[in-house]
Amino acid sequence: MAAALLAGTSRTRVDTGGVLLPRYSPVKAAEVFGVPASLYPGRVDLGLGRAGGPARDFPQRARAPRVLLGMDGAEPEAGERAQVPPVPPRMRLLGAGGRSAALAGEPGTDYAFAHFLDPRPARESLAACRTDFAERAGRPAPGGVLAVRVITAESEHRAEALAHSDG
Repeated sequence: MAAALLAGTSRTRVDTGGVLLPRYSPVKAAEVFGVPASLYPGRVDLGLGRAGGPARDFPQRARAPRVLLGMDGAEPEAGERAQVPPVPPRMRLLGAGGRSAALAGEPGTDYAFAHFLDPRPARESLAACRTDFAERAGRPAPGGVLAVRVITAESEHRAEALAHSDG
C-alpha cells in the first residue's frame, strides 16, 4: 500500500503506522523500507510497533533497523546490512505508554502515541518522549504524532453504527 501511495504522489510523506517487530525481523523491516526510501528520498516513514509480542527483546529489535539502515553510525553484524538509502526513512515508534515513549526518545526516534488503544496517557507519554529525546540528543525533540481512530461513512448515523459494531 505504501509503495502504491508513493508512486501515485510526488510530495506526500507516507508512513506505515506500525510494523509489528514481534512478527517481522528487523532485517526484513530494514530491507522492505530501504528500497522505497531509495526510490522516494525524504518521503518514507517507518513506523515500528510491539503489539502482540514480548517486551523483553523489543528495545534491541527497535534499534536494529536504525543500525541496519546506517542511521546510527554503528556497524551491524556481518552480513546484516540492508541497502542503505541516500535519505533513510524517518523512523517512529508506535506505543501506548511511558515505556515506549522513553524507548523512542532514547535513540532519537520519533514517537506516535496510539490514542486509539488507550487515550488516557497521551499527554504524559508524548512529554516523556520529548524529555528523553532532548536529554540524550541535546536538542529539542522533532515532534510527535497522535494516532487516532477515525471512522467515516456516508452519514453520521452510519458512522456511529460502524463505531459501535464488532466489524
